[in-house]
Amino acid sequence: MAGLTYRCPEDPENCPAGDEPGSCEEHFAPWEHMPEYAGPAVPEPEDPGVPDADPAGSGTPATGVALLFEDTILPVPPEGMRIGRTCPPWKTVPGFADLHQVSREHAELYWRDGTLMINDLGSTNGTHVAGVEIGEPAPIPPGTLLRLGNDVHLTVAELDEFGFPRT
Repeated sequence: MAGLTYRCPEDPENCPAGDEPGSCEEHFAPWEHMPEYAGPAVPEPEDPGVPDADPAGSGTPATGVALLFEDTILPVPPEGMRIGRTCPPWKTVPGFADLHQVSREHAELYWRDGTLMINDLGSTNGTHVAGVEIGEPAPIPPGTLLRLGNDVHLTVAELDEFGFPRT
């Protein structure tokens, strides 16, 4: 039985092959340096009786929140995120970059006093929260339906301890 041959993921044509991952001395093997996925960061509340405690004062709630788009779950980080065809991580979501009714930088999400907020960034086709077009920042609690343009639908979801949307 022939052994496996590992090639450098950075420059497979010019780097020597080896019989172990990370054989290339010029480039590192990214899979050896990847941290283990521990799920979305969920800060612990100071007082277990207060579900939205904010121990770090960051403005983020004590539970993880994500946006759902078709089969994709995108956790909202503590620093918030922008939504748009050219915004990370949206530009890597299959099919999202092709949705031309979504502006390149359509809207932004941020935390204010433990509440997730959305603000339209002057998009051409508008941002709608629960069916109403917004002209100023609006709160979007879990369960809120968002619409970008005419028919791009996103759902705000609370994540369980495993990083999956609560049903």
